[in-house]
This record gives sequence, C-alpha cells and structure tokens, in this order.
Amino acid sequence: MTDLRALLAPIRERLAAATKLGEWEVRGKDVVIYDPNGYGAHRIVAWVDHAEYTEPIANAPTDLTRLLAAIEAVTGLHREGTRDFITALPCIREECDCENECPTEELPVCRHCWNQLEQIDPYFGEQHHVSEVMWPCPTATAVAAALGSDTTNQEGTQ
Repeated sequence: MTDLRALLAPIRERLAAATKLGEWEVRGKDVVIYDPNGYGAHRIVAWVDHAEYTEPIANAPTDLTRLLAAIEAVTGLHREGTRDFITALPCIREECDCENECPTEELPVCRHCWNQLEQIDPYFGEQHHVSEVMWPCPTATAVAAALGSDTTNQEGTQ
C-alpha cells in the first residue's frame, strides 16, 4: 500500500503555496490576501458573482489545514508493524508435537488495531482469526482509497 504520508505531502505543499503570502480574508465579493508586512496591500485570490461563495472560499485553507491534521492524526495511529504468527495448521489446531516450539512467520499488522484488540483480550491472537488487524487495516485502506491510492500495493510503492 502507498505510504499515507506520501499521499498527504502534495496536498500540504499546495496548501503552503496557496497561503505563503498570508491568510485569506473576505472583502466584499473578493477573497484577498493582505500583505503580511502590514503595508495594507492585498492580492485578490478570487472574485465571485455571489457574496455567499466568498466565505467558503476564504475558509478553505483553514478548513483544509484542520482536515489534514485530522487525517495525519489517524494515519499516525494506524501504522504498519509486524507480529510473529504460528502459521502451520497442525500447530494452530494444537495437533502438533512441537512442544511449544512451533514455527512462526512474521506478518504485517496495524500497530494500533493490534494494540486495541490486545487491550480488550490479551489472548485474541491465540484464540481468534487476526484478519481484522492485518496491514493494511480497514481504516488505513479507507483513508488511502479516499486519497486516491491503489490500496492493493505494498508499502512505499505506487
């Protein structure tokens, strides 16, 4: 799966470019950026025919900043990690004679989902299927899909 931070980077860069001269404000039917040096000069960002559209346009950078922070908070929690799993069917069924030395395989999991389920039931990994915590988890997949990513790819590829 594509790195979620990489999907957010171009959005953050466009936002920074659009707001580097200052905050956007409404002035009549114009959305303007006032000179950050205090000279009173301004640059028109948008002119609209209907005044009711200026407020949403002027608030777009602030709203986008907040949305990016929310998405980054979620993606900061839902990150790839690994856990060792017993994968041999006789060992899973406890029908082996490995004497507690069953072979394991390291598999990708969502760190946050794993930790949440482990807090609810410390033995869930031994007693239940763990598909709900495998990476990418449903939350990371939903965020990536909403950002336009192919969620079937491996981490770091596009």
